[in-house]
Parts: sequence; structure tokens; C-alpha cells
Amino acid sequence: MLTYLKMPMALCARRSCLFLSYRIHQIVWKSSLKHEPGKKIMEDRSGSSYKLSAGKPASELETLQKQHEERTVKIQELKKRIETVKLRLEQKKKKETPGENKEAFHDLILKYNSLRDEYIALSRDKSRDLNK
Repeated sequence: MLTYLKMPMALCARRSCLFLSYRIHQIVWKSSLKHEPGKKIMEDRSGSSYKLSAGKPASELETLQKQHEERTVKIQELKKRIETVKLRLEQKKKKETPGENKEAFHDLILKYNSLRDEYIALSRDKSRDLNK
């Protein structure tokens, strides 16, 4: 089983958000480096030097920020929907008697599973971004 599937969903989402935040700060830092004649080009921890144009990192930063915001909103929406369906499912379990509302109960299970799968897929995408 893959590591990200063993983690709780909130942890996957948290790691992905932290990664995007890290990338945003990294891009801001790189874009703040300017090469002036007579001065050395700054180097990062790995020894790579940077000479960046001001326009490119800003657009990359905006793209990453937009992706981060969209994913965060989507995750929050999915969490709310999952909790709502989970509560309804628990209520149905408590009230249910044999032969009563089986179809509605089954529909709730399917809806919960589809929301959970969508959430996992989104977390998986964020995990891939984290590994880049």
C-alpha cells in the first residue's frame, strides 16, 4: 500500500499545503535575488546560482498561490461534505430497522465513498506535487 494512503487524510492535505507554502516562499526568495554588475550572484544551499528575471517568478508564484488556494478551498468543502454525509449515515444506522430504508442507506454509503475517493485523489495529486 502506498505511504500517502496510510496517512490520515488531514495529514496528507497538511503536507501538501506546507509544500505549496514552502515553494511560494522559495520563489519569493529567488525572485528577490538580483544580479548587479560588480556583485556576485547569490547561491542557494546546494551551490546553484540564480540569475532570475523579475517577471517569471512572479507569475509562477501567482500560479502556485492560486493552486494552493483552490486546493485548500476544495479540501475544506470536501471535509464539510464528508462530515455531513457521515453524520447522516450514523443517524440512519441508529434509526434503521431491518428492511426499512435500505436503499437510502445504500445511497448514503455510495455518496460517502465517492466523496472520500475524490478527497483521496486530491490528496494524492498534492502528494505528487510534494515529491516534485
